[in-house]
Amino acid sequence: MKLKQVDIAGKDSGTVNVPDGLLDVTPRRDVLHAVVVWQQAKKRRHTAHTKTRSEVRGGGAKPWRQKGTGRARAGTRRSPLWRGGGTTFGPRTKQVSPKLPKKVRRLGLRMALADRAVDDQLKVVKGLQFEAPNTRQAKDVVKAAGGKRTLVVVGDGRQASGVPSPTERGFRNLDGVRVLQAEGINVYDILAADVVLLADNAVEKVFSRLSGAKAGN
Repeated sequence: MKLKQVDIAGKDSGTVNVPDGLLDVTPRRDVLHAVVVWQQAKKRRHTAHTKTRSEVRGGGAKPWRQKGTGRARAGTRRSPLWRGGGTTFGPRTKQVSPKLPKKVRRLGLRMALADRAVDDQLKVVKGLQFEAPNTRQAKDVVKAAGGKRTLVVVGDGRQASGVPSPTERGFRNLDGVRVLQAEGINVYDILAADVVLLADNAVEKVFSRLSGAKAGN
């Protein structure tokens, strides 16, 4: 298989060869669905936490004697029936660790890219690397080679964790554009995009992920 390659002006610039068998797969709805569900589940934060009657403050002594007061029996001020008491069946912090085999995750990624490779919806952009953030130039690239919803995958790397590269900063203010480093490419964002643009310096990194090999090997 070959991927269409264009320059930053959207003009044809040849093709890029894809290693045999890497994208020669037929997309399957069940596999893609399983990977997206796994990915979304991993993003959730189950941090809502209410206190039970054993966790709220106070209530060590019986509020009043059992009989003779004319009031209902009460053993603790921490009862869920009392104001300030514990919560019954409230949300609790829980550890959710969905599991999905790496082979299935990698297969889903291959299928998603194979689906976008149809009708040239997956393109390689030659020279897509900014020395300084340039939103106007990024907008021109998307207008020439992208679509209404575009995923841009860059490969220039980050100098520090959490600090976007100049190329990322150039694209991330554009409406309808999602920009990722090659290491962060995923099934959900691929399927949510109409067109996927791969920077030429990200191609080898993406292929390494698809094959299961470490980048640079």
